[in-house]
Amino acid sequence: MALEIAGSNPVVHPKGPAGFNGRPYLIYIGRRGNSSPRWCGWLEVTHKLIQRIATVAVYVEDQDRALEFWRDRLGFEVRERKSMGNAGAWLEVAPEGAGTRVVIFPKSLMPDWNERKPSIVFECDDIHATYESLKGKGVEFEEEPKTMSWGAYATFRDTDGNEYLLKG
Repeated sequence: MALEIAGSNPVVHPKGPAGFNGRPYLIYIGRRGNSSPRWCGWLEVTHKLIQRIATVAVYVEDQDRALEFWRDRLGFEVRERKSMGNAGAWLEVAPEGAGTRVVIFPKSLMPDWNERKPSIVFECDDIHATYESLKGKGVEFEEEPKTMSWGAYATFRDTDGNEYLLKG
């Protein structure tokens, strides 16, 4: 494995000066090309074990009804839809440009769905404008946005009664 850093020709060295036992790689930075290598030092390179949250799941009775809620009322886009036979589909939706997706999963395929309550917080730039817009599209809120020391929030429900927090 080679890595180019600012015109040098690093060499991955699994032991480095201090040894290697599951710790980050150490890279020797030397000269490039035909010139003789010279000692430049060691650079510790780490990698992230977990890079992002890929999906969160919500469990629904009717995927088509749930899709209408997420797509048409919340404005999410369908990222993936793959058939899982007669029981439904693997269905992912997300806000435009978001990395994390919501999986709309059939309750019929998850016997313990009742024990798996979602705890999802959605962020927005303007909570009051978003609240009014979503309410106008038929999204059911428990109450108007409240302001706390950490920010403003409002709680809403999907068509299956799952609760979500909108944070502005």
